[in-house]
Amino acid sequence: MRIKTARQVSVLFLDEISELPLHLQSKLLQFLQNKTYIPVGGSQVQKADVRIIAATNTNLLELTRTGQFRADFLSRCWTFI
Repeated sequence: MRIKTARQVSVLFLDEISELPLHLQSKLLQFLQNKTYIPVGGSQVQKADVRIIAATNTNLLELTRTGQFRADFLSRCWTFI
């Protein structure tokens, strides 16, 4: 995955977001909130303008109730709908 700089808009498609492990949900949530990241092998924070498209056929509310999906991540994703 390559994210372009803030001067360019990128689209990130996440298929079956329900299968994303909890620790990666946390990292993606931080990225969505701050719009910053550190590239692999890099040491400086970069800013990005990214649109997220996510898909799943799983009931995310049920996964949230059972602790398999982060409620704050689900809430953040819904704010972009």
